[in-house]
Order: sequence, then C-alpha cells, then structure tokens
Amino acid sequence: MADQLPRNPLEIFVQTPAALIRDICRSVAEAQRELDKSALLAQTELENNYPGLHKIGYQVTWYHIPEVTVELKMAMHFNYHKENENDKNSPEAFDVLLGAYNGKYKQSYDFEEEGSSTLKFRLVPIPSPIGSNETPR
Repeated sequence: MADQLPRNPLEIFVQTPAALIRDICRSVAEAQRELDKSALLAQTELENNYPGLHKIGYQVTWYHIPEVTVELKMAMHFNYHKENENDKNSPEAFDVLLGAYNGKYKQSYDFEEEGSSTLKFRLVPIPSPIGSNETPR
C-alpha cells in the first residue's frame, strides 16, 4: 500500500510558498557566486601565468545567469491551526503548504494530477538601487 512506501524528505518535501521560493532564489544566487569565483580564479591565474596576455588587456570569459524561469507542478496542502478554532473562516487559521508533485509524491499519497497547481516565477537582474554599494551597518 501507499503508506508502506519509504518516504525520503528530499524526494517529497512540503513547505510554504515563501520558503520554497526563497530556497530556489538562494540556490540561484549560490550558483552565480560560484561562477564569479571561477572567473576570478581564472583571471588571477591568467595574470600570474601569462603576464603578457594580461598586459595587452586579455580577459577571461565571465558567465552569468541572466534570467531564471521556474515552473513547478505543486500539490497544495492547508495546515489548520487549532488555536484559531473559533474563527475557521479566517485566513490566519490556515497555512498554505506546497509539495513538489512528482512520481514519488503521486505514488506515496495516491494523489491525482488534476488536483495539482503550478507555481511560476521569474528571477531577473535589475540595476542596484542608488547608494546600495555602501557597506551595511
């Protein structure tokens, strides 16, 4: 039966939309930082190992993630707060939780795809706000 299947939280995770989007954004930022570190390392190696190329202005290639589009099939869950039992119609009485809809989720919970939803968002670079290069206090 479905409830006898092993459940790995990395295969079937449920979290709030804000946490899911935040985790994806952090992963993209981390990937960009790794690309930047790699380019800086390559530029330093170029300057140290090939000073002649550096003198004439040769630069290594920098890669960047210009845009990320995310589209996920999600199963929605509503977590009811017992402390709000007197006001069950209040939006504060429930948390919306999302679970990634995939084969493991479907098999574990006997979930039908018709009940899934799609979460879509884009991450795009914008210019830094004026004064943003000041050191935070």
